[in-house]
Amino acid sequence: MNGEIWEGFRERTTMLNPIFMLGKGMEVGATLAPYLPQLLLAILLEVFYREIKDDEKRSRSDLVAIAKAIMEHQNLPHDDDKAERLISGLVSYGNPNLRNPFSAKVFDPSSGMFSDKPFLYLTIDTEYRKREAIYKLTQASQNMIFLSREVILEFSIEFEQLYTLKLIRNNNFRSALQSLDVLITKIKQLIIQEHDYRRHLHRNPKILMEQGTQARKERRNEIERQFEESNQRFDKMIRMLANVDLATPEARFHILEMEMKVHATMTLSAKLHAELYQNIELELSIRKYRPSAFMKRRNVSFKTDIWENELLVKGIPANTMEKLLSPFFSPRAPFIYPMGLIWSEQEVRHHDDEIQEEAEPKEQSLEPKETRDWSALCRYWAPVIRNLIYMGEVSLRDIPAKEWTIEALELWMIFKTDVLEVPHLFTTHQPYEDERMELIRHLINSDPFFNEIAGKTIRARFERGAPLQFFGVRISPIVISIKDPAEEDTSHAIYSRTTS
Repeated sequence: MNGEIWEGFRERTTMLNPIFMLGKGMEVGATLAPYLPQLLLAILLEVFYREIKDDEKRSRSDLVAIAKAIMEHQNLPHDDDKAERLISGLVSYGNPNLRNPFSAKVFDPSSGMFSDKPFLYLTIDTEYRKREAIYKLTQASQNMIFLSREVILEFSIEFEQLYTLKLIRNNNFRSALQSLDVLITKIKQLIIQEHDYRRHLHRNPKILMEQGTQARKERRNEIERQFEESNQRFDKMIRMLANVDLATPEARFHILEMEMKVHATMTLSAKLHAELYQNIELELSIRKYRPSAFMKRRNVSFKTDIWENELLVKGIPANTMEKLLSPFFSPRAPFIYPMGLIWSEQEVRHHDDEIQEEAEPKEQSLEPKETRDWSALCRYWAPVIRNLIYMGEVSLRDIPAKEWTIEALELWMIFKTDVLEVPHLFTTHQPYEDERMELIRHLINSDPFFNEIAGKTIRARFERGAPLQFFGVRISPIVISIKDPAEEDTSHAIYSRTTS
């Protein structure tokens, strides 16, 4: 026999006996007997959570209510009598009024003898001076919970902080240091989980579609709440440690070590919340700038799905080959709906509107015309270009567009097509292919004042707001602006630095 099995055997048995004895000998009927250990463990966990949070609702009547609620949650038969029996069997062995302890055999390798080792699951919490006794977990029950915690790491960061505060308040520095170690380990694991989530998100953005928008919003609000409360608890730890009596060198050493670990834990907590916010920012960025990542990709191939699975297995029916091959060799490419239109906001029109629109005269179409009446166009555009030179920009909203012709309005859309660099040396006698330059040429010929626009840069952009309605056509509001080349270069450089 290996002699090493007896090293610490007595301590191991002492710690495990409360687990072995949990629910044994308790008369609760055949319906509840198979579930006794889980019922009692759930009751102990609830009492422990209330103790950590300084919740004084731990009297006997409160324990009975806890037992009844747990049985109901586990879909087990429950009533006041069964709940009372559970609590009586958990508080003491035998008669609950006598508060007799439980007893289990423990083998002592040094003497080679078995001895009885008494223990209790619950004891009176002496911090509360009330008419009705307030219960708390004994060290034996706490060991049971901590054993399960070390196996599955079930407790949250919030709980670990509350538990550490409780240990510091009781001057149990050694256990508080162990709790801080558990807290640091848990935070590191959560940071690793956030890193893994970010990697999976980069590889497969479609996982965002599995999470609801409301769930992500609640998650962000929960992060903000936890971060604020977490910092408050860490600050409370620091204040409590500063007020501890440093009577012995050992106490001073533990206090110094705990302060260092608290600061290290605060740093890790801040890093965790930074990782969480970075993932939220990545989610928003993917949804805004990479909408194509959510589109379903086709995995159909001619070789597998048509040739191997259909033709080789079932053969080729008559007059089918032409139908199968024609899409692959057709000179006319199929229409593909633009992704930009899919993602943009759509406008739904009723059938009556469509009929009315079809009945409108064709001369109201915005299609470019082969010839233009530049003298008429100059009458409309001269005030616009004059204001553009004076003010630096003009908006389609500010013109009396109802008095314009559709041909004059069409030039607003042409200005939006591209940036216009007006040359310094302007040819006033030779026509330009660019209709914007041709408009400026006719304006200069009619009034030399418009020479002020030479050498400038003209841009156009869409303005936010409701679309404008002209001649039955909806046009987005456009703003035309003018700048000197030097000013344009400076603003472009600033914009590049900002966006980068």
